[in-house]
Amino acid sequence: AMLEDLGSVLQPDHRVLDAGCGTGAMSRRILEFQPTVDLTLVDASEQMLEQAGEIGTRRLVGDITALPFDDDAFDVVTCAWVIETVPDPKAAIAELLRVLAPDGFLLYTFCSLPSGWLSRQGTAILREFVTRGFAGQFLEPEETPWHDCDRSRRASFHGGLSTYILLRKCCSVSPDALPAVSAADV
Repeated sequence: AMLEDLGSVLQPDHRVLDAGCGTGAMSRRILEFQPTVDLTLVDASEQMLEQAGEIGTRRLVGDITALPFDDDAFDVVTCAWVIETVPDPKAAIAELLRVLAPDGFLLYTFCSLPSGWLSRQGTAILREFVTRGFAGQFLEPEETPWHDCDRSRRASFHGGLSTYILLRKCCSVSPDALPAVSAADV
């Protein structure tokens, strides 16, 4: 779903931020869809940014909870498999929305805690690996940064193990104001 939405929203010369770009896998997909975008890569790890070395664009070492950009700086922001590794996922999403232009798109995906005892037991080893290896956590529904409106959407995959969200900058959103999903949405 994220790649389908990404392909439909990218326009030539869009200003795009790949937040927490890692090795550059999402950045490469962005450039496949639209090679003329103005792409910026940010990651907390200089070593990860080096692995995206062949991508000829701006690269910055930075924290997605405190981005060094002006408000409304990007038309599209992507963030794949990162918010579950930061101490405050809602603050991270609020910061990504801050740098998003008023008509922009924020597309992000993350590891979510599946519902049900059996699903949670079946993912225990993977969750432990994420916790120990990346200091991350699978997000529970009440921790999910989500703004429910007719311009946003959410989808879960792999039995609830991964979640994809598309947000628009249509409301004033702060870490405290981002609503959690209701039990009916899980």
